[in-house]
Amino acid sequence: MSFRSRLKPDSGPNTEYMPQPDSARLAETLVAFANADGGTILLGVDEAGAPADRLFGEEMEEALRAALLECRPPIRTEWEQIETTGGTAAAIHVPRSTELHALADGRVLIRSGSENRPLG
Repeated sequence: MSFRSRLKPDSGPNTEYMPQPDSARLAETLVAFANADGGTILLGVDEAGAPADRLFGEEMEEALRAALLECRPPIRTEWEQIETTGGTAAAIHVPRSTELHALADGRVLIRSGSENRPLG
């Protein structure tokens, strides 16, 4: 599946649009996807599928590295970087995990619709 074919409006249970790299929000979404059915985080893309303000691959890599350090146990991801006319974007694929994941602060999150929610 190509990057462009994943660009559908609105976040959902398996897609999160994140226009700017935010390591805390990224970590929460990684944990929520891993604890649910997996999903794809589209970094550097807004919910309309348009590239956000000019981002650089190094910014996205740094945010992903910081986010992964907050995940317990570590989460396996695959990502691809795409150059667009508006800048750089990335698709971060998070598979469903057989383990229960938490953030470094102990919170366990799952994906419910288009939101990350605490596991009750």
